[in-house]
Amino acid sequence: ITGRGSRSVFIGWGPMGDSIPTLKLQSLDQWCNSEPVPDTTGPLQTGCVIGRWQATRMNIPPVNDLPPIVGGEGMVVEFGADGKFLADYDTMVPIVGVLDEKNGVIFEFRFTGVVPGEWTVDEAGKFLAVGDTSAVRVVGRITEPIEQEVMNNPLSDFLGVGGDASGVYHVVDCSGNVLTITTVYGGGELSIELQRV
Repeated sequence: ITGRGSRSVFIGWGPMGDSIPTLKLQSLDQWCNSEPVPDTTGPLQTGCVIGRWQATRMNIPPVNDLPPIVGGEGMVVEFGADGKFLADYDTMVPIVGVLDEKNGVIFEFRFTGVVPGEWTVDEAGKFLAVGDTSAVRVVGRITEPIEQEVMNNPLSDFLGVGGDASGVYHVVDCSGNVLTITTVYGGGELSIELQRV
């Protein structure tokens, strides 16, 4: 058997007798490590979500008088091979927006708290994660022209009616190092885009 290596891929080939030869590609992690690397070859594969992820963007639907908001990177989610997950909103970077441009009113918005829970992928490839959001709060404060906290409420105050309950997450895309999950917020859908870290 002869092998050729690179920084990321190992290719091996050799005589196969009278049978049809096959070619197998492995990453260096798969070749060198005794532990299997999670399968990330397709959307909603069980192995795809396993690992540590960090939000690069949140798409937050409108609530009350607030417009839709985009931002909120930094939140961290870990999906374990044991079927447990932990979403840490305390690492979220606050979203800054202008409430009143004429008067220079700047608003800062973020989620705080940690959501522990469990996740599964069924035979059809449907992902479902259910967590305890009782510790999650929605915090809003004016930072200019004065500093004042104007909102510090439990997440349950903003869930509206219909749809999933608090703490139910769905995966809409998982491919390699990119993960998109959705959950209910304000009677609408909040989507979180994450990158593997």
